Amino acid sequence: MSPSHCSTAFLLALVAGTALGQDEERPLYRTPYPAINVHRHCKVVSEPALRAELAAMDRTGIRAVVILDGGTTDGNLPGWVELRKKYPGRLIILANIDFSRIKKPGFFEWIVEELERQAKMGAQGIKISKSLGMSHRDADGKLLKGDDPRLDPFWAKCGELGLPVLIHMSDPREYWYPLTYNTYHYGLRAEKDQHTHNKEMPPWEELIRQRDHILEKHPRTNFIGAHMGSLTFNLQQLAETLDKYPNFFVDCSARTRILGRLNRPAVHDFFVKYQDRILFGTDSGLSEKIEADDAKGMEDSTVKTARFFSRHLEYFDTDHVGLVEAYGTGKEWLRVSGVKLPPEALRKFYYLNAEKLLVGVEPAGPQTKEDDEKGFVPLFNGRDLEGLSFFFSDKDHDPARTFSVVDGVLTCTGKPEGYWHTGKDYRNFTLRFDVRYKKSEGDVDEMTWHGNSGCLLFLQEHKIWPRSLEIQGRNRDLLTIVPIRTWAKFETDGEACKNARKPLGEWNSIEIASRNGVITCSLNGVLVSTVRKCELKEGPIAFQSEGVEIHWRNVLIREE
Repeated sequence: MSPSHCSTAFLLALVAGTALGQDEERPLYRTPYPAINVHRHCKVVSEPALRAELAAMDRTGIRAVVILDGGTTDGNLPGWVELRKKYPGRLIILANIDFSRIKKPGFFEWIVEELERQAKMGAQGIKISKSLGMSHRDADGKLLKGDDPRLDPFWAKCGELGLPVLIHMSDPREYWYPLTYNTYHYGLRAEKDQHTHNKEMPPWEELIRQRDHILEKHPRTNFIGAHMGSLTFNLQQLAETLDKYPNFFVDCSARTRILGRLNRPAVHDFFVKYQDRILFGTDSGLSEKIEADDAKGMEDSTVKTARFFSRHLEYFDTDHVGLVEAYGTGKEWLRVSGVKLPPEALRKFYYLNAEKLLVGVEPAGPQTKEDDEKGFVPLFNGRDLEGLSFFFSDKDHDPARTFSVVDGVLTCTGKPEGYWHTGKDYRNFTLRFDVRYKKSEGDVDEMTWHGNSGCLLFLQEHKIWPRSLEIQGRNRDLLTIVPIRTWAKFETDGEACKNARKPLGEWNSIEIASRNGVITCSLNGVLVSTVRKCELKEGPIAFQSEGVEIHWRNVLIREE
């Protein structure tokens, strides 16, 4: 089924089937691209909450998180800045303005002074909530409009200091109309919550006008419109706004429930066209109530959050059908189809746009194929066995009787049992190699073929077989996880392995990435297995000789 035939989410519900409906049982999706989640909340400074968040990020490939509730210099901001020092490159803090002080004399002068203090303290941007324009009232009791002239010095100072403003003005337009059978949020919102029943609520059009007037008045200040700029229901109007105001950007947070039900090719084309203007974000908040000694609470939060992130990433990275919407909206019946953005668009959407806008963000690192290959070193020289270490069941065995190198290919006869291994320990790394088995004469049933091998991580000893974590090399079970006298928590997608695996005699490309105890294993570019927890975290790496002829080439490693 082609993606163009899967653009309407409610039709997908008919074909999603029971298997895809078991979302919690699906392997987590981990993006191969560096990513920053620019939209997360946490009202209290909590290291346990941050640790759970980072663990979920590590499981899904997200490098950094933006906390939108950094607060003020006499509030939470100092605590967040101190916590950021403990997790370099992972935590980005946006400060806030305390509008509860609006009725105090000198408020509008104070916010400019406070902004300068926040910048000096280390704020990397400013977050303005939707209460501006919708509920904040000044000393005279009047609603404070976003484009009120008294706020102009503040907006201008943001630009002068180079601090972007992530601004949430308005809600989806649909919230201003009665709920009907044709409403996207039918059954998901209560009629009493619709803004149409709040006589003091400004019209949606007025709030968007205020926001656009701010953009017009302050072209030297960059603004990031939260939630697709409250224009997800009208991508054409959003396109026109982006075209008109080059200082306007948007994040996609909390809008997959709408995007997933729009025309899929239209969403894809919009994100591609405006790939320089859209930032990745999820919304929702950290688990603020977790205690430092609550291991179960920490793991439960990590699992739940990682699933939440995984749903977002799989939607943007792939063209998979039958996906549960990221927030689980309508999970009993709604399925969406991934938009599969091209790599260049994903690099900008996930990281580069945030790196460009936010203050003090670490560079993304490799972004091209050439850059991605930087830092890798070979584990064998491609000419001979010099520099390799070996262990065999027969301790007096000559390695040259089992291993040989021809044209850059390391060949192993498979006899006797043993392995070649690194001479140093590895902890955080990316390991890449190509592997194939010598194909037997005649037809071979791959499901019953006895050939075996594996890559052993974190060796703790030298014996047959050492205590280690085996990444299975048997052709039909490539990248299955086999703990040897240790424990590990992992998941393997057998269907992904089956679809990605090449036949006996052909080269398969393997990538194994280890990051602080989380290990991902990809086959020909497809994620197959993920180790969430492992008792072992550091040690030599080995490749097995286990009964049949096997070949390796391009064996490269990069320490991270």
